[in-house]
Amino acid sequence: MDEEDQKPQVEKPINTGAAPTIVAFTFQFDRALNELFSSGAPDRQVGIETLDDVAELVTNADGTVVAKLEQDANTVQASGHPYQNSSRKLWHTLRVWLSHLADLKQYAETEFRLVTNVSVPSGSLVRRLADAVSVTEVKTAVAALRQQATEVLANEKSTASKEASFVIQYADEDLAYLIRCLKLSDNGGTASGMPPREDTIQRFLLPSGLAAQGDDIYHHILGVAVHRCRLAWEKGEAAWF
Repeated sequence: MDEEDQKPQVEKPINTGAAPTIVAFTFQFDRALNELFSSGAPDRQVGIETLDDVAELVTNADGTVVAKLEQDANTVQASGHPYQNSSRKLWHTLRVWLSHLADLKQYAETEFRLVTNVSVPSGSLVRRLADAVSVTEVKTAVAALRQQATEVLANEKSTASKEASFVIQYADEDLAYLIRCLKLSDNGGTASGMPPREDTIQRFLLPSGLAAQGDDIYHHILGVAVHRCRLAWEKGEAAWF
């Protein structure tokens, strides 16, 4: 065998495939369009990559504004979910939201929403945070969050350590505010349980003669949304619908 053929491989082949990333990004468009067709509020805006992955601003009759900030996590994995107790995705999201609390309190109401396309089990930290409603439950959830942060920081190999170290620096009052406003929407985040795209098509309320064209209509609207976002982003502007 040639000596050159015997040289050890420096590293394993690097996977440059961007398919999972692109799928996750297009999930934001599916979620945004679903929000546009789901609410009956007459004065509202839905944005993509504005205040968050997907954001909704609803102006009430008295002029006050309700803000809904949504972080989307689409996964193609056969098991598990993106908001695991020690995942960087979860802790980074909490850190980002906490860093904006001072600005977000200008709104009459704020909702922080975590959305994923898969099921999240009841025993998970994120489920416990989202289910906390009463003062006692929120207080218990704050303690659970701090306890999990301690476990994350104790793991030297954790990719979430830096994020968790910032989260636990916030006062209990700030953590409680975030938890009270936190919502978790799994399995696509729709009330029907269908994926966002299919749920949106159902909301078109097409007559029987056009029902077969639901996919084509959706694809056209999706294309328009992508195009409008690209035009806005190229100008450094926010993409609101």
